[in-house]
Amino acid sequence: MREYWVVDPASRAQEAYALSPEGIYTRIEETDGRIASLVVPGFFVKPEWLWKSPRPSVLDLLPELGIKLA
Repeated sequence: MREYWVVDPASRAQEAYALSPEGIYTRIEETDGRIASLVVPGFFVKPEWLWKSPRPSVLDLLPELGIKLA
């Protein structure tokens, strides 16, 4: 596993970790309000998305991820 993400709804916390070349998992820091995957190019999560009420729909978030629907 090269990367893993932890989302804890009870504490409203989210963290992501990536495997370094040395074989150590290091935390992927939030930058500009988002946590960006180091394994999946272009994929990121804005932690605010997880805790909004109501949550934004996946279809509404796709354009922010650069995904266009036909």
